[in-house]
Amino acid sequence: MPVAVLVPDDAATLLGTVATAWPDTPAVGVDVRRDALDVRTVRYAGAPTTAAQAARTAVADGAWAVVCCETDAATAAVAGALADAPDVLLVSPYGGAVRAAAGRQVVLDLAPAEALRGFVRDAYGGGARAIGVMTPAGVPGDVALQALEGTFAAGDLALRGVARYPAGARPLTPEALWVATRLPDVVIAWDDAAGAAAAWRALRARGWNGPVYAPAAVLRTPGGLPRGGGPEGEVRLAVPPAAVWTALPPSDPARAWAIDARTVAGGRLGSAPGRADGARAYDALALLAHAAATGAETSAALRAAVFALPATDLAAGRYAPSPRTPWAGTAEGTRPARLVAGRLQPR
Repeated sequence: MPVAVLVPDDAATLLGTVATAWPDTPAVGVDVRRDALDVRTVRYAGAPTTAAQAARTAVADGAWAVVCCETDAATAAVAGALADAPDVLLVSPYGGAVRAAAGRQVVLDLAPAEALRGFVRDAYGGGARAIGVMTPAGVPGDVALQALEGTFAAGDLALRGVARYPAGARPLTPEALWVATRLPDVVIAWDDAAGAAAAWRALRARGWNGPVYAPAAVLRTPGGLPRGGGPEGEVRLAVPPAAVWTALPPSDPARAWAIDARTVAGGRLGSAPGRADGARAYDALALLAHAAATGAETSAALRAAVFALPATDLAAGRYAPSPRTPWAGTAEGTRPARLVAGRLQPR
């Protein structure tokens, strides 16, 4: 089954490493048929327009699925290029890149609502009953609050202290004070990486030292990383299993996949703490290999087989592809972690 992996030729990426090593690396401890895929690495000059042209060329050369891209702009261009090839599935290893209609793209990450559900699930399991929120004004924040309210099935769980602010506003100490004085058990800082880090700093500046849930992207904020737990309070994250693979017990369904992914990715599951981009690249091919093993004989049959897969545990998460939404990740596929002295640790 021919699969094109689009890789920019101006950088050494883990996506390229995985695509190159996939065919010739024996599987270690997992049931996956590497030979079910004919992986074709297609390099492009790096610009979105050249990524789109590479996608068109790959489809003309017979690709049944396209795996890409490193940036949102390139993903958008490729999705547009594949508009005339409705049976060719676009598989995006990295989140924040939904650019095609449902049924045409699979994103190996959690939808925002699913990520928030995971936070609430973890907080409730730890005894929290009152949740504070700091999130920007505007549509993303509105969606986040609606998603949170939809997760409060338990009658004893409620929002307590919600602060909205203009996107990019700094500092956030007035908003942090408002939330802190509502006495929540935990606070969810739902923003981009820089905004979530700013919310954490503001809460600490106002003397609130309880647990703060933040998106994993906060790990990649230069100068904005919380430096630890202890008296500073705990920063909690939900991360891919591969990000904490050394702490996974033998019984964890992702452990064997993470070990195999590490072999394929040249010993590097991620290019940054918590990112697991090497593992996600591996998962893109592993998921397609599972679908190909069903005997699909056309690109349309392969696409249908991907959406018919049961929830599948792999190196970077649990995926449940659906033709109703591009997002395939599930909250159950993440693992709880925290930041201690600026380092990611399992929790």
